[in-house]
Parts: sequence; structure tokens; C-alpha cells
Amino acid sequence: MTSEPSSERPTDEPALSSSDPSAGTAGEETSASRRASRRQRFMRVAGIALVVYLGVNLGLSIWWSREPPIFDTLEEARTHAIAQKHIAEGADLPMGYHTVHTAQRLIDTLLDKPGGLLVNDMFPPATYGAVPWRVEDAYGVRRWKAVRVRWLDNIPNWEYGALVAVRDIVLVLMLDMTRYRGQSEGPPEIRRAFQRINIDHTSWILPSAESQYTVARDELEAYLEALSRPGRERAPFFVRQDNLAEYFRYVERRLGETAIALRASAGDYLYDPRALTSFGYAHEQIAPQQTLERPEEERPQWEPPLAGREEVLDSSRRLVRKTPWLEIDDVFFEARGTAFALYHLLLAVRDDFEQVIDGQRAMGQMNRALSELHAALQPIRTPMIMAGRDYSITPNHSITLAAYLAQAHLAVADLRSLMSMGSPAGPPRAGP
Repeated sequence: MTSEPSSERPTDEPALSSSDPSAGTAGEETSASRRASRRQRFMRVAGIALVVYLGVNLGLSIWWSREPPIFDTLEEARTHAIAQKHIAEGADLPMGYHTVHTAQRLIDTLLDKPGGLLVNDMFPPATYGAVPWRVEDAYGVRRWKAVRVRWLDNIPNWEYGALVAVRDIVLVLMLDMTRYRGQSEGPPEIRRAFQRINIDHTSWILPSAESQYTVARDELEAYLEALSRPGRERAPFFVRQDNLAEYFRYVERRLGETAIALRASAGDYLYDPRALTSFGYAHEQIAPQQTLERPEEERPQWEPPLAGREEVLDSSRRLVRKTPWLEIDDVFFEARGTAFALYHLLLAVRDDFEQVIDGQRAMGQMNRALSELHAALQPIRTPMIMAGRDYSITPNHSITLAAYLAQAHLAVADLRSLMSMGSPAGPPRAGP
């Protein structure tokens, strides 16, 4: 007897498991756990990358925020002249070589220090881009402006302070020190260097500030080569009292406005230049009826202010407003950069114009100005710039720096006055 085949067919295991509700739930949980695991790995990698990025930024910020050290201007100039074969070993530097090379060396410092030129950076770690912001200009008009979001702001302000001092010496070289008289024409290298060094310091592309400053440095190098030629082929450089007085006039103004800006960190105050100048104002007194409060219609118009905080009260007096809290360190480091550049430039000027300064018996005032500028460049031993009020328990670094620069300002004012008296070319010229 034969049995008929069974009509029931065996079902495979995967089909049974797919129809099981508990098995489907387990699969979904496994898929969700995999997605969670991938998410955790991504967050872990992103967190590690962020920590590394912030660590690198912090390290670069600390390294790039160090101020360049003081250098020996005479030794640097002599080494450069021998290396470029401008002079023979043991020979004296040509007249003016020391001053021009020091200006060139300061440009090198701005370009070649750690991080390079940071004042025009648009990318991290110095700057995190720019945002449109409506700001009020010196005349009270609100305008839209691209404001950089800076992570590093101390050294960029230091760079700008040094840059304006370099621009001053290049301007005096073009208008006075390399021209026989006002109607003569100066060397083309100095004119081209002046044009390049005065480009907007915030320009970062087409052209970049670095490229233009490099060209200015090369033009000064070309002038140094021409200054080292023998005989009539030598480029002009005139050591005269009126030239020196004109440069001291620029330095005096620069130190004066810098000291005033630093002083404003402690609060509003009345600025009277007659009380800050050592020559020519002893017989003048402030009239007792002149006070800060005057009718609105009698107040004079605004002038371009000192960092936007200077109100003109009358022909000689101004009311300087307190520096905003977030700008105190900016003003401080800009002043440090100016002091750094002026210290080295005055060292070079003292060497090139030694006979002129000695002839007016002004070497004491020159050394006094250099001593005050050197003291102003002492290392900062605190992690931040303190801004305590007058006679408060906390120090005020801006007031300390202002004290040194004010004394240097008085010494330079003395020098300018001494150089102006008895000058064979008469009073200093304001231009060509």
C-alpha cells in the first residue's frame, strides 16, 4: 500500500522569523543602535578635532602675540652694509645710512615677525571674518562698515602704532632729509617707498598690504645702494638743523597725541596743551571765566577727534572722553608699537645727526628721550592690561605708559625748539 505525498510543504526559517513581531522589533533596535553608535563616533571625532583646533589657535595666539625684541640699530646697519658690499670691512657708514636702514629694518620686523603682518588678516586665528556693522564716524554720522571679528587684537594694534612712526620718517626723508631745499627734487626711490608704505594697512587683497610694504622695503634698499656710491653718484642726504627740527616736530605730535589717548583710559579730563609744552607758553594763563559748561550755540564745531573721544571746547582746550573699556588694550598696544619704532629711529637719528645735536648742546635731551622710550618698553608681567582708576587699588598700565611717553614728549619738544633756534635755513618747513 503506497502512501500519498503530504500536501504540507516545510517552510524555511527566515520566512517564519520575518513574520514574528518580536524579531522585527529587535531588528529596528539594532538599526537604531547602529545609528546612535555612528552618531557618537562622529561627535567624538568632531569634539577631538575642535579641541585640537582650539589648542592650535591658542598656541599660535600666544606665540604670535609676543612683541618683537629691541635690536641694536647700529650693529644691524653695519652688518647689512657689509653683507650687501655697500662698505668695506671696518669702514664708516655713509651719512644717513643708519636712519634709512633702521626704517627698512622696522618694515622687516612687521613683515617677518611670528605670524607676519596680522593687522589685515581676514582668516583665523587672527580674524574670524567680518560682519556688517553700523558705526558712528568722527563727525557723528552713522555708516555701515565691515567690522572684523578679531581673536587677536593686541599685536595688530601694535603693528599699526609702529607703522605710523615708520610713515613719519619716510615722509620726512622725502620732504626734507633728501632734498637740498624746498624746490629741489628728492630721490625717486624715497618717493616710491612713501607711496607704497601709505597704502591702507587693512588691505588684504588686490593689492595686499604685505606686498606693498615689501616693495617699500625694496625701494629703501635701492636708496641705500645709491647712498653708498662714491663721489657725485651718491644719493643725497642732508644733515641740517632744519631737517632734524622737522622730524622732531612729527615725533613731538605723535608722542603728544599718544600720551593723551593713554591718559583717557582713567576717565574724562580737560586737555590744555599750554600745560604740557615746555616752551613758549609760560606767560599764558587760562581765563577764569572759561568753563566746560557753555551755551549750545557758543560751542564750536567738532573736529576729527582723538580716537573719537575728543570735543573741542575753544581754540586751545579740548575735553577728552574716557576710553571705552573694550578699547583700552587697543590704545595701549598701539602706543607700545609707536614707542618701539620711535626708540629705534631716534637711536639712528642720534648717530647720523650727532654733530648737529652736539652743536646745539642737545645731546642730554636726546638721551633723556631715549631713556624714557626704553623704559616704556619694559616687559609686561601681567596676563592682561589693567585699567584702574586714579589712585585706586588696581594699577593702570595705560597711565604708566603715558607717564613715560609724556616725559619723552617734553624732551623731544626741547629738542625741536633747540634745533629751530639758530638754524641756518630759518624756521622748519611744513612741506616742500
